[in-house]
Amino acid sequence: MLLQNYPELHLFRLISGIFFFILLRAEGKSFDPPAGMPGSKAISHDSPLIKGWAGSVRSLERGLVNVSDPGSGFASSGTAGNTLGPAMENGVLSLGDGGSIVLGFPAPLSDGPGPDFAVFENGFSDGFLELAMVEVSSNGQDFFSFPCYSETQTMVQTGPFDTLDARNLSNLAGKYRAGFGTGFDLQELQGRPGLDVSQVLFIRIRDVVGSLDPVYGTADNLGRMINDPWPTPFESGGFDLDAVGVLHFQQSGLPLVWPSVLNPGASFSVMGREDSVGFYLFEANGHRLMEIPAGNRQPVKLPDWIGPGVYFLKDQNGRECRKILVK
Repeated sequence: MLLQNYPELHLFRLISGIFFFILLRAEGKSFDPPAGMPGSKAISHDSPLIKGWAGSVRSLERGLVNVSDPGSGFASSGTAGNTLGPAMENGVLSLGDGGSIVLGFPAPLSDGPGPDFAVFENGFSDGFLELAMVEVSSNGQDFFSFPCYSETQTMVQTGPFDTLDARNLSNLAGKYRAGFGTGFDLQELQGRPGLDVSQVLFIRIRDVVGSLDPVYGTADNLGRMINDPWPTPFESGGFDLDAVGVLHFQQSGLPLVWPSVLNPGASFSVMGREDSVGFYLFEANGHRLMEIPAGNRQPVKLPDWIGPGVYFLKDQNGRECRKILVK
C-alpha cells in the first residue's frame, strides 16, 4: 500500500506522531529510574538495612472502587492484617479510591542517614504502578505529608491497565514493582510544628486517585494532577499495600519485639542493638525457656508447650529486657 494513494492516512500518522511527541516532551523524567537500573533508589524487601516492620493497624478507611460512582461499592480485597510484617509474605490490602490506613510500629521511628522507612506495593512490572501519598505523625492526631511530585503527562488519562514511568515520580509510594519499596526520609519534614522526627509513631498511606478530573483526582505539591491508572473498578482497586519496613528506629536500649502480645504457638520477631548478641526467653521466675541465636532476622515460633503468662526476653549480655504476654 502506498501512502501517497491514501493522503488521509498519511495525515493521521503525522498528527499522531506530533501528538505523542508532545506527550513525551510533557514528561520531565527528572527522578530516579525503576528498581535494578543504575541510580535507582528502590529498597529491596530483603535489604539488611530494614530493621523491622509495621506491627499494628490503628485505623482503616476503604475507598470506593470508583469514586465517581457512589454506588460502585468499596474495595474489599485483602485485610488490614495483610499489611503487617515483612513484605512479600502476607498478601496485600487494596485501599480503593482515596482509601487510607494508619499503621503503628514496635518502637518509634527516628530520622537517621538517608531514608528512614520504605513502603511496598505489589506492582507486577516496572510500568504498572499504583500510587499513594505518605504521611507521618508523632501523636496520632496531626499527620504531615511528604511533598510529592508527578511529571507524568496530564493530557490523556492513564487507563486501568496503562503504564507509568518511575522517572516521573518522586515521594510517591508504589513507584517500584513488587518486592522493592519507596524510601522516605524524615529529614524532609524537619521543623514542622507538631512533628518530632525523632519520635514518629504512626504512618498513614493514602491512595492517590489518579483521575485527571480535579473533582475526583489528587494533585501533587505543585498543583499538577497525579495521573495514574484510573478508573480501577475492581474489588482490588486502588493502591495495594504490601508492607512498611523501618530502617531507623529510635534507640531506646530495649530489644524490639513485635507483636508483644501472643497466642500460644504464635510467631514473633525480635531485634536488638547488636546483631552479634542473641536472646533468651525467661519465665517470670527466672527459668530459661529458649534461646534465639545472634543475628537471627526470621520470625521465631513460640513453642506450643509455652502456655499463657508473662515472659521476659533478655539479651545474652543481660543489658536489654522486654516483656512478652502470652494469652
